[in-house]
This record gives sequence, structure tokens and C-alpha cells, in this order.
Amino acid sequence: MSRWLLIFGLVFYKPVLSQSLRLLRYNTQLAIKQKDWSRAAQYLKLQTAKDSLNVQVRYDFACVLFEMNELKPAKQQFKRLVAMRSNLFETHYQLAQINKMLSLNEESLAEFTAFLKKSTIDTLRLFSDPCQRWGELKSIAYFRKRAQQEQAILRLGKDTHWTHLNLVNVTLTSSINSEFTEIPVSVQDSSHWNFVRWNTEYQNLQKTEVSQLFSVSGYEQQVSVKPFIDSLSFTKDTVVFVMPSASKNLTLVKRLHQGILEWGIRNTSPSDWKPLKNFGFQDLQMLHPTFFKTQDTLYLAYSSNRPGGIGSWDIWISALDTNGRLLYTQNAGTCINTPENEFSPFFDATTHCLYFSSTGHCGIGGWDVFFAKAADFNKKEFYPPQHAGIPINSPAHDLYFQKTLDSKFLFLSSNRLSGSKIAGCCMDVFMYKADTLITQNNKDRIVLRSNDSLVYIQSMERYLPLNVYFDNDQPLKTQKIHHYAEYFNAYQQRSKAYLTQCNLTDTIQIQALKYFFNQTLTNSFNDLIRFKTQLKTFLEQQTEVHIAVQAFASPLAENAYNLDLSRRRIESLKCFLLEDLPDSTVKFLKIDEQPLGERMLSGISDSRKELQKSVYSPEAIHERKVQIQHIRIQKNLLKP
Repeated sequence: MSRWLLIFGLVFYKPVLSQSLRLLRYNTQLAIKQKDWSRAAQYLKLQTAKDSLNVQVRYDFACVLFEMNELKPAKQQFKRLVAMRSNLFETHYQLAQINKMLSLNEESLAEFTAFLKKSTIDTLRLFSDPCQRWGELKSIAYFRKRAQQEQAILRLGKDTHWTHLNLVNVTLTSSINSEFTEIPVSVQDSSHWNFVRWNTEYQNLQKTEVSQLFSVSGYEQQVSVKPFIDSLSFTKDTVVFVMPSASKNLTLVKRLHQGILEWGIRNTSPSDWKPLKNFGFQDLQMLHPTFFKTQDTLYLAYSSNRPGGIGSWDIWISALDTNGRLLYTQNAGTCINTPENEFSPFFDATTHCLYFSSTGHCGIGGWDVFFAKAADFNKKEFYPPQHAGIPINSPAHDLYFQKTLDSKFLFLSSNRLSGSKIAGCCMDVFMYKADTLITQNNKDRIVLRSNDSLVYIQSMERYLPLNVYFDNDQPLKTQKIHHYAEYFNAYQQRSKAYLTQCNLTDTIQIQALKYFFNQTLTNSFNDLIRFKTQLKTFLEQQTEVHIAVQAFASPLAENAYNLDLSRRRIESLKCFLLEDLPDSTVKFLKIDEQPLGERMLSGISDSRKELQKSVYSPEAIHERKVQIQHIRIQKNLLKP
């Protein structure tokens, strides 16, 4: 990236050198508004040279460098700001995020602590964010809550259920990855897929995004890469994105038509082109679209900044008929979308999971990949998202997750360190394939993974992630903690009270509550009993078992109270698992406790005056839980 800065510097230096500070500031704001970060960086560099003590200019310069993924230069500028004005607490938040992306967890924790110490709970003042990296302007209170959650994640480390995922990295050839940005699109199977290569060109100081679509045959090292040729396109048009629908009769296309990029849906010939602007879209309001089909309905999922969203960019879903006409459009909801940004949706019809990238859900880097299983897709109901873990995510940016129809290969785009470019620059395509070293002769047999000190317990993994749910404010702080079965029985008997207290005019909410008490709550408890039975067998064999659990609370109370409530819920689950176990075996159970308290889901009220939303809503009841994420045993302790 530093090479590109030098090139841009040579291009822009003469015309901007003679500009006055006033004109430089105007051009800077214009470049930031156009998200032309390289140009904005050059203007800001000149301003800092002319007015080195201007705090706002240096802060803007640091933020622009951060947006360009020039992490170390951005960190240097933010450090100077701390020395210049110690009470500019936004600087500490930005530094904390940079350190996290550089895998400097201890430094990140220290900066989050400094931010919380120097900032105040002020819901009126807005966070200074010139690049809107964190979405639209939000209050300091929002970022204080986010900082507390980030600290909890950092203290727990990066070990997740997916950390030990049986994936093998497949290095792609240099014919795919280059010094520019590559993004995988329209992945169909493990031998046919497409990718887009993006480049930025400047003509007469005007920024132009140039994209080219390529077709790939084969996989791993035996690949054939050719420019995409579409026989159905107009002769003078250039196709830069193509996505066939699940039904194969419709295709989504982005083309360069008479110098303008536009989206459209077509059937079998160019004459059937239906511009998406007829759906109410403008060119810049839709990104990263994907088709999928479920319950005999064709859907189009995409990221958009259209009005009516939750954050700056949200995941939206449109239903289409067989001719490509719009039936309806809905926001994916508060479980998926946050006040920050969500990009690149991908729906796995096999597992009914929606994959997406986000800066609003707490992760380990910049943009991270998350997935959420659909509870009732037509009602935009999803279970809380889970972090996809390592190696899918990294301290850098990770987006555009996709998988082949046969589930053998996973694709994503990331700016992590790779052979074709330095870390922090443009995006490369990464691909993983399933590890063939794990086999399973029957569902109850343990099979070791070669050359790995930790292994899955295959017979128990099928229950994971396992959720156990709690009634509001249970276990009470003023009472002794009992094992989970008592709380389950009491919760189950409260079903009528919940149905009475909910919004009786909302039939969707009533159905969701009935499903929770009749199915979800009971089934999860039955799975917990089966899980405990098999766990007991391993412990009695004096096999050391490691379990990672996370606990959550709805946002009704203060964050400190919710963290303590999460700990009590974990303690209740531990009492249930250890009941009837002899003391000689208890020591072999190692539980990694992760009390996380409330999460930032804006659809759940934190008001005691709105109990229908803060206590009795489906969103709130799904948050009050403990989740067993993964389980593993020590290889050298297994008996033959």
C-alpha cells in the first residue's frame, strides 16, 4: 500500500502543493465524502505539514490511514494525538481497534481501559468518526458499551468452536490473486466458479473503479482462469458480476452499459433485461447480492444503505417470483444487523444458515465472518449469530464467505498476509477444503485427528452448540444457586404467563413464544441430559474433558449486573453437570467460563416500562441462555 501512496503522491503533489489551507480542507472533505481515501490522505498529509498542531486535521489523517488499512502509520498518528491532547478519548478507542487487528491484545485492552476511563456516559455527544468506519454517527454511550464487550472477548482469547475446525488451507495460484483486490462470486461447485478483480485508476484526478470478471475451472493448483464471456450479454456491454439463481431460470447481472454500471435480472436473453432500479434501488444502494431458494421461494439477499435500516449498511432480503418480479423486501432484523455495518450475505440452504461479515458484532479483527441459523426465515427470525472463528477469520478483514454446493470447499476474501501482497493492502481469495483425516465409523465412536493434540468427541459434538435457557433474572442474586433442572422446570411452568404478558395482537410473536416453550426449551433440555450422560462416561474413565461455555443476559439491567448474572447461570449449569459425580472424577472436567452479559442487539428493549419487549419478547428469551460451544479431550489421556 505504501507503494500506491507514493504513486498517488507524485500524481497529486504539484496540483495540491499550491492550494491554500481553506481549499485543502474543502477538497479533503470532498474526497472523504466520496470515500476516495488515497486522495484524502494526500490532502491531509499536506495540511499536517502546514498546520502540524491542528488536532482535528491529524485525527482525520489518522482515521483515513486506518480506513486504508495502513495500520502502523495510523497507529503512529493516533499516538501523537494522545501526546497532544490526552482528553481526546476517541483516539484510545481507535488505537484499541488497531492493536486488536495487529494481534496486540494486551495493548488493545489497555487502550479500551483508557477510553472507558476518560470518556463519560453522555448519550447526547456523538463519537467523532469522519470516515464513518463504525457506521453512522452514534453516541459515546454506544461505544462505551461496545468497548466493555470487546474487553470481555479479548480476555477470553480467540479459542472458539471453529478454532479446531477440520479445514485445510488450499493455496490458490498467482493467476487468481494479484496486487489488486479479488473477490469470489457465483461459486457453484468445486470446479466452476467466478471471481472479480478490482483496480483503482485515476484520470485527471478523478477516481475510477475498474472491475473484471473471470471464470475459473478446476481447483487447488490445477486451475484454468479465463476472462468471463457471456453469450447472453449485449455486444457493447461488459459483465462485471453474474449470479445464477437457484432455479437456474433467472440470472442476476451487473453490467457496464454506456459507461454506467447497473444491476438487472434477466431470463434467457438480453431482451428480457429487467433493471433493478424498478425495484426502488439506486446503483449505490445494493452490494454483494446472492440468490438462494428455501421453502419454494426465491430470495435475493444483499447489503444496502437504503432508508429504514438499523445501521449504516444492513443485510436486506427480497422475495421474487419465477419471473424475477419483486414480491416484498424486508430487513434481516436486529439479530443480524447492528448499528454498525453488515456486508456480503450468503445463505447456505443445506444448513439454513445465513453467513455475513460485520463490524458490529464483536470479533477478533476488522470485518469478521459470522453465521446465524434461521429459526423461521419467512418471519426474519434467526438464532443469535456465532463467530466463525479461526481460520475463517483473522485479525485483518474477512468478507465474501461462500461455499460450494457439495460443501467441500469454502471461499472468502481477506487482506490478511499472503504471498501476493503485504497484510493490510488489497483483498486476496482464500480457499479451504474439508479435512479427510477425520472419519466416523458410527455416531458414538471417538476418532482421533492425526497430528493434533486436541480432538473432538464426535459422539457429543452433534449436540453443539447446545443452548440452555433461563427465565428473566434467574438465578436470583439473593438466593442460593441450584442446578439447572430446577430453573428449567420453573421456566416451563411460566409459559402461560408469557403468553398473557406478550402483545396479544401480534400473532407472529404468540406463535414464536408457543414454539419456544413447546419445542425449543424442552428439546434443548433433553439434549443437555444426553450430553451429560456421555460426559459422565468420559469423566469416570478419568479422561480430562475441556468444555467452553458462554453465558448471556438480556439488556434490561446494567452491564455489571448482567455480567454477574451470566456467571450465576454458568454456575447453575456446572451444578447440573457435576451432580452425582464422585469427587475423584470432578477434577477431570475443565470448564472455560465466558460470561459475556448483554449483547448489542438494538431490537431488545432495556426499559422496565416496556416489559413486552424487554422480558416477554422472543428476542429477549433467546438471549437469556448459556451456550456450550465446544468440547475436546487430551489425546494422551485417551484409553486405547
